[in-house]
Amino acid sequence: MQATVAPQRTVVSIIIAAYMVIVGILTFCSSLALVGLGGIAGSIGSIASLNSAIANSGADTATTQQAQAALQNASSAGGALVIIGILLLVIGIAYLVTGIGMFLVRSWAYNLAIAISVLYIVVTVIEALVTNTFGLTTLIFPIISLIILVFLFTDAGTKRAFGRV
Repeated sequence: MQATVAPQRTVVSIIIAAYMVIVGILTFCSSLALVGLGGIAGSIGSIASLNSAIANSGADTATTQQAQAALQNASSAGGALVIIGILLLVIGIAYLVTGIGMFLVRSWAYNLAIAISVLYIVVTVIEALVTNTFGLTTLIFPIISLIILVFLFTDAGTKRAFGRV
């Protein structure tokens, strides 16, 4: 009977795993904050809208309509924050799962790391082009994702550890 040899972690896979776990934790925490802020903003908008309707029942129509439009915008922004927060929650969990899988040298984690890195690059580029904003994070994190892809495809030890050779 032959003994099975457990795949060995490489320095590259440990660094990628650590990065994925850190980004996953930060994204998870950010998502919880956005969901909470979105809920608060939506609640404040709803409450303020009700109070405005009661208080402005005798006010002129133009002022009342402007106030209601502003409060509806606050409620809509709160809803958008909740949706973005939920999406970030899913992304954060995906990063965490990928990082743990990379650390445990699971073959599925290799594929998931590639998928997440490519998706992150594409989404960041689209976001930057649509919003016409180019900040430091818009530049740094896609470059890190690109570096991860280069190492996943070129580092022989990492490919061997994940059964890709």
